[in-house]
Amino acid sequence: MTRAKKQVAAIAAVTFLLFAAIANAQDRTALIIANANYGDGHESEAVKADASQLAESLRSAGFVVAVRENLGAKQFAPAVREFAKQTRTGGVAVIYYMGLAGQYQTYNSKGAWWNYLQGVDVTSGRMDSFALADLLKALDDHSTADSHFVFLDACGKNPFHGENQRAGLAEVAADDLASTNTQVCLAAQPGKTVEAGRSKLAAALAAQLKQADQPVEQLLAAVKRDVERQSGGEQSPWFVAADEQVAKTAWRDGRRFVASDAPTDGLQAGDEWTNGLGMVFCWCPPGKFTMGVAGQASRLSAADITQDERQTERLFHDAAPTEVTLSRGFWIGKFEMTQREYFRLRNRGPDRESLLFHRNAPLSHLKFGDAENICRLLNEMESKASRLPDDWQYVLPSEAQWEYACRAGSTSRYGFGDATAELPRYANFADRSLLNADDSFYYALSAADDGVAARPAVVGSYLPNAWGLYDMHGNVSEWCSDVYGPQLPGGVDPISAVKATEHTTRVTRGGAWCSMAEYCQSGFRNALSHHPNATKFPFMGVRVVLTRQPKSE
Repeated sequence: MTRAKKQVAAIAAVTFLLFAAIANAQDRTALIIANANYGDGHESEAVKADASQLAESLRSAGFVVAVRENLGAKQFAPAVREFAKQTRTGGVAVIYYMGLAGQYQTYNSKGAWWNYLQGVDVTSGRMDSFALADLLKALDDHSTADSHFVFLDACGKNPFHGENQRAGLAEVAADDLASTNTQVCLAAQPGKTVEAGRSKLAAALAAQLKQADQPVEQLLAAVKRDVERQSGGEQSPWFVAADEQVAKTAWRDGRRFVASDAPTDGLQAGDEWTNGLGMVFCWCPPGKFTMGVAGQASRLSAADITQDERQTERLFHDAAPTEVTLSRGFWIGKFEMTQREYFRLRNRGPDRESLLFHRNAPLSHLKFGDAENICRLLNEMESKASRLPDDWQYVLPSEAQWEYACRAGSTSRYGFGDATAELPRYANFADRSLLNADDSFYYALSAADDGVAARPAVVGSYLPNAWGLYDMHGNVSEWCSDVYGPQLPGGVDPISAVKATEHTTRVTRGGAWCSMAEYCQSGFRNALSHHPNATKFPFMGVRVVLTRQPKSE
């Protein structure tokens, strides 16, 4: 082979490897629990075959799949907890149980019939089971996924039922699913049983996963029709969801994930990658942009400047435009860091007293030192787990990186354009709902209302920018690494020229739930003290950057 041909072959091989590392989804996780062997002749080869077929179909649809077989009652809770801790922030989690199950009443159920999953450690006269309610609690305590889907493919006759137990599975109330944002699917209607054999539900779901880019309500409707067709109308799945929004989720979309345990460069803006904590990052490629707010110099000297323009000049007096080149691409958090991610980082269980209102609410009340410490802990944890190469590091974004990511190629006031009227679609900021809750926020934009009052919203509640980043214009403001200076740093990979001292202020970027619309613009700068005794503000959070470090000279 000639040298030229060898070079072409090498380039082709590298290109293939790069593109082979891109997946359609990596924030989709699934756990299949296949209880096939109950002993004493109660063994099912069909369950093993169904689990294998479904796992392969889920993987083809972009899910990261774990399969657990023949769990006893005491093994269910650890298995579900382990799975929940591996879910991705803002993603989708599926738990599919196939085996024996039933429903029962106890003093705990207060007269209601509770569903349970049958463990394999069955002996005469002893119930070995795991309550569906406990499964949901494990998700609520440990998962960071936005939505959960629980399939109970367990409507066959249970030979270990007591005489006073009802057949089949019980209805599940939507209210019981609200905290976990869950949809439950029973293989048959409540109280109905089906004949043993290969699962019609698993077969139908595996087939329909080829259409996983459609809303789940459409996918499951097709699954239901397929099961009814297979059974000649004798079996019909039953669904219940926490709310309509869960059913509108799509299990596959057009996003591109870098499928790698350790970070590597993305291929194009908006590529996504998840770390060991389930945090999702978006790729920002190297590039040039104009940082700051254009047009200030000429407007400052204009004799006929309007009052609104004077207010704009006061807001952006320290943001005169400057040209910036970022020589290296970087990963930045798709979302502001959430409370549940922080608990995972600290290796702590659920702390319900400190949770604001939702596991995926943004972490807030952060001082600059707190934000720095989060990066330190991330570096330690991921390095210890051998998921962080020596030349990569978690850091706070420079304000140049932050604004570059926020703009996502735009040159307008906001990443989506210039119209403030569109801001409620992209950001949680001071609007009518906040003003109604607290009239001290007199500056709130009363013409807009996103329904969220005096608090942050769950991350990802609004539209993302062009590179897939959420909440850049509102929700909580975010710490940057720069020491605040009276003007923007420019040039190549700029950092503040001001020397840090104990009493200097650090740059903050992005609007918050209590910010006026003008503070939400891409070019707006703010600063707060980073002194250890500084106030903890309820509107301050953090968005982490993962970047390759330059080699020391």
